[in-house]
Amino acid sequence: MAVRPPQGADSGQPTQGVDVGAKEEIYDIILRLAREGVAVVVLSSEAQEIIRVCDRALVLYHGALQGEVSGADMNEQTIMHLATGGAAPSAQAIHTEE
Repeated sequence: MAVRPPQGADSGQPTQGVDVGAKEEIYDIILRLAREGVAVVVLSSEAQEIIRVCDRALVLYHGALQGEVSGADMNEQTIMHLATGGAAPSAQAIHTEE
């Protein structure tokens, strides 16, 4: 029987409570898996960690989806804005045009 490599991996708070050296090793593993085509889901409350290892992020506020960030919007200011209940950038643009 052939063994297939994993198609996805879940990593909830992968670096919580570990030292800086261990964090770097964990980041390397996550990034290597992603390069190999494995979909990796990372749950983290650290914006810098999300920016470091993710291509896009879904940001929650009180358990509800507040917005999605990627590319140029993938920065600490936008993530923290959404995580504290702020409107998504596209919703803000629509609101300010009215």
